[in-house]
Amino acid sequence: MDLSCPVYKITLEDDGAVVFEGKQRVSAMGVHTRKIQPAAVEELAHGFDAIDYFDLPEHLGSCTDAPMVLTSVSIGGRSHQVSD
Repeated sequence: MDLSCPVYKITLEDDGAVVFEGKQRVSAMGVHTRKIQPAAVEELAHGFDAIDYFDLPEHLGSCTDAPMVLTSVSIGGRSHQVSD
């Protein structure tokens, strides 16, 4: 892992709860919580459906010395994660 890259995790719940966990090289280190409109969460969920996220392969790209992005989505009992 490139130690100069930011490392963080964002968790978004269907009720609009957002948890940001800044772990490395981010301006907001630690755990921070906010709330957004549940309709915004629903819109994002529709976006994942629109791009057929659950049909994407688990691994995209093959470059080993570039930053990695891992997404993990659980909607309606379906779960999938993709690394790129």
